[in-house]
Amino acid sequence: MKPEDLRNLLLLAAVEEADEEGELLSPEERREASRTAGAPLPPEPGRAREDAFLAARAALLLERLHLRIPGETWLDPAAPSHPSRHPLVAAGLLLAAAAAGYLSNELGPEKRINILAFPLLGILAWSLLVYLREIWLLLRPRSGTGPAAAWLERFSGGAAATGDDATAARLATARTLF
Repeated sequence: MKPEDLRNLLLLAAVEEADEEGELLSPEERREASRTAGAPLPPEPGRAREDAFLAARAALLLERLHLRIPGETWLDPAAPSHPSRHPLVAAGLLLAAAAAGYLSNELGPEKRINILAFPLLGILAWSLLVYLREIWLLLRPRSGTGPAAAWLERFSGGAAATGDDATAARLATARTLF
């Protein structure tokens, strides 16, 4: 499955979870998209056919939702899935790191690493800090009301004015879930 298809699938799952009542996408629209995408599937369709069905259904439903609420650009099924807006910078940094690693293969005249050296201790401390943060992120409750969610809401423009507070609340919940 392509990254764009995975993005659309996860985005649709968040929308459907936030819209259990079927006000953003009615149950009939969901059934119609399933039929259009190829439902019902045979008893053992195979992984590729299941993936194609799920991707087509997600694209159809997201397209309907995007046409209905055009101000929400994050609902666009044709949006790129990669988070990097500067892939050449990332590739350049990767090449620079590989070159630095290749050129620094000589550890010195003794061919040993001093584990008490300040740069190595700094790297170990940084790694410990990153691991502790990842453990904290894994174990903390995910309410969606933390500082990162507030920052995302403030800088992304929040929910577009759709004229309906319930719709805006469902879209905000879907965005947080996504």
